[in-house]
Amino acid sequence: MGKSFAGWPALGLFLAVFLTAYAPALMTPYAFLDDYVWLHSALLGDVGGIIAKIKSGRPLYGLLLDVMTLSSAAVRDISDLCYLRFLGIVGIAVLAWSMFRLLLRTGWEHAQSFFLSVILCTTLPFQVYAAWAVTAFYPYSALTSILAFALAEWAFKEQGCLLKWLIGTGASLALLTALTIYQPAAMFFWVFAAVILLKPDMPLYDVLRRFGWYGLIVMVGMLLGFVVYQLGSSLYPDVPVRTVLVVQHIPAKAVWFLCEALPNALNFALLSPAHWLFSDGSPVRSAFQRTVDMVIAWSVCVLIVGGLMLYVRGTRRERLWKLGIAGALLPLSYAPNLLVAENWASYRTLSSLTSIVVVYAFFAFQGYAQCLRRSLSPASMNAIMGGIAIACALSAAYHVRTYFVVPQVRELELMRSQLSEEELSGVRGIHVIRPGWQNTLAPLVRYDEFGLPSSSHAALVPRDMVFLLLRDMIPDYAHLPVTHVAAGGPIDPPPGSLVMDMSSLLRQAQRNNSGL
Repeated sequence: MGKSFAGWPALGLFLAVFLTAYAPALMTPYAFLDDYVWLHSALLGDVGGIIAKIKSGRPLYGLLLDVMTLSSAAVRDISDLCYLRFLGIVGIAVLAWSMFRLLLRTGWEHAQSFFLSVILCTTLPFQVYAAWAVTAFYPYSALTSILAFALAEWAFKEQGCLLKWLIGTGASLALLTALTIYQPAAMFFWVFAAVILLKPDMPLYDVLRRFGWYGLIVMVGMLLGFVVYQLGSSLYPDVPVRTVLVVQHIPAKAVWFLCEALPNALNFALLSPAHWLFSDGSPVRSAFQRTVDMVIAWSVCVLIVGGLMLYVRGTRRERLWKLGIAGALLPLSYAPNLLVAENWASYRTLSSLTSIVVVYAFFAFQGYAQCLRRSLSPASMNAIMGGIAIACALSAAYHVRTYFVVPQVRELELMRSQLSEEELSGVRGIHVIRPGWQNTLAPLVRYDEFGLPSSSHAALVPRDMVFLLLRDMIPDYAHLPVTHVAAGGPIDPPPGSLVMDMSSLLRQAQRNNSGL
């Protein structure tokens, strides 16, 4: 691979790789959770998305959704959501290409840089971004944070005082833009910073200076983001719990980070290694499986720390300082979630943290390879990295198909089977009995993402699922009011309602899956 490969040919190859890896999300019509709500709003021309997102400090994300709503001539039904997912996959490919170019500029050779970028962008958070239409803009938050990092790096090298601070201000504003799309993905800034700060030969003094400068840029950007959030919460005081700042129980928050968020990132491309090794047929992890997952994650962490100690150079004191900075980047890359009250380590929030862990694992691999230089040639290292990249791409395709596409298609078909013009004759409404979150048609359910039944959601999702189905099947009945209740709750449908028991339907489908 020559230098020219870093340009458009490399971008084309990344597009081919990710469009292939995430092909299941493009080839099959389906929707997932909030996709139904957004599609319903788009078909009605409702541009209220920005109001909802202002409450969460993400007005630009809401604006982007509303722009898509205004362009809804291209989005007519569930099958057209693939265009939005395609947009997300393109963003993932451009993000991988940007990572590839940074690695080349810092001295890494082409093959390993390419493979690392593929591995990084086929991890679980990016699988969510590719499979869930309404998260399609999240990769663009990460891309905007890369612009912020590029400006921060330019300002750091600038000698003129006035120009330095002007460019630095631009970097903070670029980070603010990323934060107003999706705060966790905006912390991808620290992934690029980690590549620069952990260059083996960088003097400790330069590492500390850069770390301080990057921290200043991010602090200003996040303070501006907090101002945006405060303005939004003053305009719309009904603030979601996930945006309420932590004011106490900070030690408990740190324990949560070390026991849940970080282990999820350290499991790399596996939803649950223990569930794969010790599957008992249940889609819910047992206490034993959770413990095994924790042990595996922290064993991986120990291996990474050992490799990093071999990778960085300098005196013991200098290496410990660099290792400390590497450790500090972990919570910094997850800072938006550590600052709020909600403890919910969903994979969509882990893109930056997981990416830093992947980068550290790559550096640790280089550290161990230095000790095995005689037995591990560059060609062997490239072969190992290539094999891991292929395995990650195949895993991404499998996860997207198994945990998103197939379960959502089957769930929608079960709901469709309950609706017909004959059954709806004389009906005055539809009453949906929602399934439990564990009534998944996937092998495992994790958070409100992998394997979760859409009809289990307590908000507007069941209503919009029925509306979209009726609009496609029997438009004359699409106006029917829809009510819903959780399984196990009081079943008291309004008079004249057709009762749709999704809980029983999904449980029966689960039994059929298990051969019972």
